[in-house]
Amino acid sequence: MGDEKSTCYLRTIETAGDFSSRIYAESIRQGAQRAEKLCVIRDGTPWIGNIADEQFYGAIQIIDLCHAREHYRNVAKIAFGKDKERRQWAHKRRKELD
Repeated sequence: MGDEKSTCYLRTIETAGDFSSRIYAESIRQGAQRAEKLCVIRDGTPWIGNIADEQFYGAIQIIDLCHAREHYRNVAKIAFGKDKERRQWAHKRRKELD
């Protein structure tokens, strides 16, 4: 069970391999090896999903709200040509997502 003392955010500019090592080391520091369940909150990019699969096999993966909204807006742009129809569809999806 996480709390404000165990929440950690990592931000860096480095290779995916270096980031993978860094995030794994941080998870160990935070006690991930004692957790019954792990959850990875991510942006939806495949490379971060690959790291989560590799370092935290079986963890629940959740796309953060901001990026989830971005993804369904992109779907709406592709699926609907009319602005009104696109906005209506996206508005319904946002309500469902929230």
